[in-house]
Amino acid sequence: MRFIVADLFQEDFSDATVVTLYMGQDVNLRLRPKLLRVLKPGTRIASFCFDMGEWKPDSVSTFGREDAYFLGCPANVSGKWVWTEGRGRSRVRWEMELKQAFQEVSGQAIRNGSPFPARSEAQRRRDTLQS
Repeated sequence: MRFIVADLFQEDFSDATVVTLYMGQDVNLRLRPKLLRVLKPGTRIASFCFDMGEWKPDSVSTFGREDAYFLGCPANVSGKWVWTEGRGRSRVRWEMELKQAFQEVSGQAIRNGSPFPARSEAQRRRDTLQS
């Protein structure tokens, strides 16, 4: 384990597997683009007292009167994906176009011209809670 005390905006912490923050809301929001750009998918982020704005936490724990926000750095899956499966007459062409906002993914898959909606697990949980 290694702890680094440095300027977050200048330091290279791309090899980190866990990032722990106790900053103000404004610093978290300014740091958010760098976290998403340099951290590997799956890197854990723990922020005490201050969240990441629109980037919703995977979980929240309360300690006394303060909250701790836990996030996982998502992989970027946005874009258009095309693939085929099967052979000969059973060959199927798939297309999928995905949009992403942090860990929430939406879009649709098209199988031989028929569309199917695609939603991330985070969206599925939110939709279930709202119904």
